[in-house]
Amino acid sequence: MPIVLQSSRTKFKARAQAEGFSFLRKRSPTLLRELRRLLTEKFGFGDFVFRMPDGSEVARAADLSTLEARVRSVPGESIAFHGQRNHFSHWLMARTEFALAQKLRPAEFLIFRAAKTCAAT
Repeated sequence: MPIVLQSSRTKFKARAQAEGFSFLRKRSPTLLRELRRLLTEKFGFGDFVFRMPDGSEVARAADLSTLEARVRSVPGESIAFHGQRNHFSHWLMARTEFALAQKLRPAEFLIFRAAKTCAAT
């Protein structure tokens, strides 16, 4: 589950990011824009963006059928990257596909770790 820390004290930002959390400054003039970006990128409310481990984008999916098609065509490294971080189940839960997300989550790491191994060979 992604975590967002919000504070008016910017001195906590570095530590929050070091721990893997997002940080929002309470009185920021761009607070709503930053919150929208976090909801889209971290909580799965936008397109599923397939990325490589270096962060480069390789594909997008706006719906479940497109996600299924893209999974078949993107590099295994990207699949492993997202699977190991539970990105697929997070994105599915944001779309109220709770049963599918719940079934996928326990298998995600093992399945996508295998994909990463296959991609490396």
